[in-house]
Amino acid sequence: MVRATAAAKIDLVDANEIRIAATAMENAPHVEPGTIDDLPALTDLVVDLMGQSGDFTVDRETHERGLRLILEQPNRGRILVL
Repeated sequence: MVRATAAAKIDLVDANEIRIAATAMENAPHVEPGTIDDLPALTDLVVDLMGQSGDFTVDRETHERGLRLILEQPNRGRILVL
């Protein structure tokens, strides 16, 4: 029977913790800057959100145009997506 030293047990625990942390990071949502490819989904989202509130007028073309301006000219703002 092989006896593990205290240092070997600590190394094993550390390796397991690292493995667990790495797995959690792989499964975590990834946030990245939005691109023009995200425009249809972003427009759908804004239209849905505006439609839920009585305070805003839903105008798909206007919302899409505004989002496009932000995506094409990042100095106007940033849109992050998951």
